[in-house]
Amino acid sequence: MADRRPSLTLIIGHPELGSPTRSASVRVADLLLRALGGNAGEPELVDLAELTPFLLSKYVGGRRSIDPGDAALAAASDTTLMLISSPVIHGACSGLLKLFFDLLPRDGLAGTIAVPLMTVPERGQLGLVDSCLRWMLLELGATVPAPGIGVLERDADCPDEVFQAWWAGHAHTLTAALSVAPAGQRDAVPSC
Repeated sequence: MADRRPSLTLIIGHPELGSPTRSASVRVADLLLRALGGNAGEPELVDLAELTPFLLSKYVGGRRSIDPGDAALAAASDTTLMLISSPVIHGACSGLLKLFFDLLPRDGLAGTIAVPLMTVPERGQLGLVDSCLRWMLLELGATVPAPGIGVLERDADCPDEVFQAWWAGHAHTLTAALSVAPAGQRDAVPSC
């Protein structure tokens, strides 16, 4: 990639703190930044499990003051590159992640290049990352230039092999998308 390094926002949609999804996501974010050139700094990390009360209050129309939920929504809307992750729960992404998506405007991720990641309990569910999470990101206007990354829960602490195989097959597509991404950040999502 050229000398421009993308900002990376990591959004973790697991409803529990300290989850396997968080472990896999943090490691994949580190590997992704290194693969893209290594000088992009730390990703902005948004763990939705820490924000559940704020997101729920926004959804039901309770509070109107600025809170950590606003910062999370702005981070998702003001990034070049986003790694967004979820566990598989009942054959789909988490309800918490869906709630977060519901708080974004219709094209709230337009201009964002997204990499979906899902942790799954069994190999037969690996395809859910594309049939579920990828489609929601596209619906919100994100550019998703490559298939998502599926990680078995048992490999969540060390998803290096999964990432390396994904990177080998999709590095060119992702870096090409990043090379044409606008240099400036978009306006943040207006607060409620």
